[in-house]
Amino acid sequence: MRLELYDIRGALVRVLHDGAMPGGDNRVVWDGRDDAGQPAPSGTYLCRLEADGRVGTRKMMLVR
Repeated sequence: MRLELYDIRGALVRVLHDGAMPGGDNRVVWDGRDDAGQPAPSGTYLCRLEADGRVGTRKMMLVR
């Protein structure tokens, strides 16, 4: 399972998870920081989940 976060321009902000997860319900929490550890600005982000050959994308807002 790979969970990535992109800004609205399509630039990769952070890889939130890359690897196996146990079956059932799972939760991944984003601390609002990019891969360099810097706070991400307020705005719209795209969360992309890839698992078992399937891909899903959702919009989310970060408000500081």
